[in-house]
Amino acid sequence: MLTVMPRPLRLLLLIGLPLVAAAALALGGVDAVASWQAKSGGGVAGVFTADRQECSRRTCNFHGPWQAADGSGSRPDVLLYDAPADLTVGRSIAAVDTGARKGVFTPDGGGSTFLITTVVTLIGLLAVIAWIVLVAYSALTARKRSTSR
Repeated sequence: MLTVMPRPLRLLLLIGLPLVAAAALALGGVDAVASWQAKSGGGVAGVFTADRQECSRRTCNFHGPWQAADGSGSRPDVLLYDAPADLTVGRSIAAVDTGARKGVFTPDGGGSTFLITTVVTLIGLLAVIAWIVLVAYSALTARKRSTSR
C-alpha cells in the first residue's frame, strides 16, 4: 500500500496524520469528557448569569459568571454551551460545571457540543490508528525488501 504511493504522499501521511491526531485530540478530547459528563447528568449544579452575548455569522454565545448552588465554587467568565434559544443578557439559568476548559453546560447536557467533541475526538483516534498501521506496514515492507536482496 505505502510502496505504491508516491514518496511525497507517503511523507504527507506519515507526518500529517500525527498532526491531525494531535490537533483533533487537543481540541475535542479535552472537552469530550466534560460534555459526556454533562450529557449523563454529572457535574456541579449552579447558576449561570448571561453578562454578554457574542454573535458570529451562524451562532451566538453567552458569556458570564457561574456560581455553584452550594457556594463551593465559582467561575468568573465562562461560556454557556448549548444555551437555550430564549436566553437573553441579564438572565440567570441553571447550569452545571463539569470541568470544561471554557464553559459550563445547561442541565439537560446540551446536544451540539456533545456531538461535536465526540466526532472530533473520534477523528483524532482514527488518525492515530491509521498512522500506527501505516508505520507498521512501512516497517514490514522495508524489512521484506531488505531480506529479499
